[in-house]
Amino acid sequence: MAAQEPANSRHWGVALAVLILGGFMAILDTSIVNIAIPKLESVFSVDTAEVQWVVTIYMLTLGVVVPLAGYLGERFGYRTIYVISLIVFTIGSALSGLSWSLGVLTVFRVLQALGGGLIMPITMAMVYRIVPRDRIGTAMGFWGLGIIVAPAIGPTLGGWLVEYINWRLIFYINVPIGIIGVLLALAYVPKFPSRHMGTFDLMGFILSASGLFGLLLALSEGQTWGWGSEPIILLLVGSVFLLILFSLWELSVEHPLLDLRVFSRGSFTMANLLVVVITVSMYSGLFYVPLFLQTVVGYGALETGLMMMPAALASAIMMPISGRLCGADLDWRSCGLLLDPKL
Repeated sequence: MAAQEPANSRHWGVALAVLILGGFMAILDTSIVNIAIPKLESVFSVDTAEVQWVVTIYMLTLGVVVPLAGYLGERFGYRTIYVISLIVFTIGSALSGLSWSLGVLTVFRVLQALGGGLIMPITMAMVYRIVPRDRIGTAMGFWGLGIIVAPAIGPTLGGWLVEYINWRLIFYINVPIGIIGVLLALAYVPKFPSRHMGTFDLMGFILSASGLFGLLLALSEGQTWGWGSEPIILLLVGSVFLLILFSLWELSVEHPLLDLRVFSRGSFTMANLLVVVITVSMYSGLFYVPLFLQTVVGYGALETGLMMMPAALASAIMMPISGRLCGADLDWRSCGLLLDPKL
């Protein structure tokens, strides 16, 4: 059964632009900090392994909160959760800029990620509901700019801020954008009706949060702790076991946190596998290339950022084009945009 459309979804173009703004800002923060790692080492007098936690903790928190997006959006209304997420993200950004130690910065990055982790899945769900079906390919192409271009352009913007102004600006820059995003969302994003989702799947959340956190932690710290070390092996084995339990649990409960049955659709499964490969490839480069260029080659922050710019420009050009190509296909699901296989 198709999801109920918001009453004023005919103004979907403006609403789409507002959602892209919020999504772009949240994803930007996954990479803009990378360029400042050498600067943070100097400011807080720590080594690379310690500073890496500023990036790692953000990604770990994202992995924990993302599974909550669907339940919270349906239960309390997608626009409501989107606005709250933007507010939390903006507050976390402001506090991160005020940080006086690496430990404090790490804590505030957790708060920032609690909001940022919900923004992208919530915006995807809203885009799918407010955009007419014959324009969904084009809309998703522009929405995809936030996913691909934001992390690619982050090093360039961050490099300029770190080298010529102040490293704290990589966090403060989110504050005015976040405030504007909240006001625009309240004005132009349509309301979505909330509905009862049954009992919250607490066990599913605990299993998914524990499994994802352990897996991401092991993959992040494997090089530092040693891939054959006891903590890494225990984390990998334990997290895989928890994720298997999570999968079995979700297939057995009446109201699962995540309906894993959607993976029975081949196009949905293939699209997600491609996203995993692309994301791993992109983020590994976004972290290590700036670090290599600054610490080994000796480039400045801005020079390093400019080296990363061609990828951002290429992505900015190709995302809308790919969306239009999918939109021109009557069966746009073949483009890998199967967001709701129940429709």
